[in-house]
Amino acid sequence: MGAFGKTWLAVAVLVTGAWGAAGSSAWAEFVDYPQFRHTSGLPGNGYAVNADGEVGWEGAVSQCIPLGYTPSRGSMAGSYFSGSRFGGLEVGFSGFDVNGSLTLMSGFGPKGHGVAVTADWVDDDFDLAMHAQGQVLRETDSRPAVSIGVLDWANRREALLGAHAQQGARSVFVAATKQFDAGGRPLHVTLGFGTNRFGDGPFVGACYDAHRRVKVLAEYDGLGVNAAAAAQLLPDKRRPGIHDEPAPVRDDALSLFLGIADLQYPVVGLTYARKGVF
Repeated sequence: MGAFGKTWLAVAVLVTGAWGAAGSSAWAEFVDYPQFRHTSGLPGNGYAVNADGEVGWEGAVSQCIPLGYTPSRGSMAGSYFSGSRFGGLEVGFSGFDVNGSLTLMSGFGPKGHGVAVTADWVDDDFDLAMHAQGQVLRETDSRPAVSIGVLDWANRREALLGAHAQQGARSVFVAATKQFDAGGRPLHVTLGFGTNRFGDGPFVGACYDAHRRVKVLAEYDGLGVNAAAAAQLLPDKRRPGIHDEPAPVRDDALSLFLGIADLQYPVVGLTYARKGVF
């Protein structure tokens, strides 16, 4: 087994073990912002975005928190996620124990100052939530990239379930992301502040390239702690006529995502992301 296989196997064992440990505890469904707790549907959820706003496999990945990097013109992504409401790994879109979501994202604007719009269909009724994000500062050697945005701008999704149910999940945020070197591999650190879904306070996260085809991440999203791993499933491209030398970066990525929301609720996802579409 190669280095990639060993790294991904170790990550899968850790994530699966955490699911099993969580499964022995008492389960209770998310009651606050339930449609945005497994993933939030924002840019970078399940796929990478880099400092130029290009999507694919280069850059930072998140599970729920916003990133300081915003997709720019020509970047598009489509994702499917399946999260468990009560426990155990579930794959589906609807049902008693399934919280599924389907997202389509398109980026606009110049590199480093992108604007992204995401359509996020959640739950078994395919309820639509719209998200928007814009990058206001480009990353430099001395400062992070900074983006601002809003989740559920139409304020139509549930903020609270149960006896005191409330509509309106609109949440505004500001996020800063900076890349660091960690033993020769990229480490992206994000710090931000958000309202409502993000706990009316700070959120923080880190994404590390454990292998050129595997990223691991941990984050506090304002309401809970999440941990995840993502793997690039597409093979390396080869330079024409040079069979042994891979191209530096693909224009696209097909990423498998395995995560744990609030360190209790499993989520699995698949995303296709591509830069230079238009």
